[in-house]
Amino acid sequence: MFDQGYLRLFRVAGIPVRAHWSVPLGLLFFSRLRVAPGVWLGFLIVILLHELGHAYLVRRAGLTVLGIDLSGFGGLCRFAGPTSPTQAGVIAWGGVLAQGLLAAAAFVAWWSGLVAPSSTFRADLLDMLILNNLIIAGINLLPLPGLDGATAWPLIGQWWRRRRSGPSPRAKARASERGVVVPLDPYRAKRRAAREDADPPPMPDEVQREMERILRDAAADARKNKKN
Repeated sequence: MFDQGYLRLFRVAGIPVRAHWSVPLGLLFFSRLRVAPGVWLGFLIVILLHELGHAYLVRRAGLTVLGIDLSGFGGLCRFAGPTSPTQAGVIAWGGVLAQGLLAAAAFVAWWSGLVAPSSTFRADLLDMLILNNLIIAGINLLPLPGLDGATAWPLIGQWWRRRRSGPSPRAKARASERGVVVPLDPYRAKRRAAREDADPPPMPDEVQREMERILRDAAADARKNKKN
């Protein structure tokens, strides 16, 4: 459905941006079938920034960004190169994090009075950049196929399991080769400290009797030397 029907618009940081013919349908949907330039502009800004967030982390991973496609149902960041599950999870978080930064910046601009909703256009724009922006981000984080949440949330599970189990054997081997001391996971370190602070196990009876005999002999020798 979205393989054809694109119009190349411009480039951002060297990344070509295309728009699909379905974009006007998405604009009308979010504006509730009314003429609302503020909503339309805000929708395009949100979708474009979302995909740029993906593109930024794609480049950070050493991969090649091929382009960004905008459609009436969202957007797509096209890139080339193999990715591990961890890299895919990190890239998936890039879109909603960019949206969060946009919402925070728009809120600060409104709260500080830099941008006041003094007209319908500004009110619609602020509403799209703040409230509707966060709603779109929340929907996109649902753990459903086709949404970023399906790839983003497993990254949290991977991080938690790694935190509980400590450094992987591969990481320990690399650190050993470089002469680096790998710190113990905080959770495991706490449990080890608790074990070390606990009372030592009772001494066997034979060892305890031998220790008492040694102490008695040492005390007797000390008294004898004192008399002499």
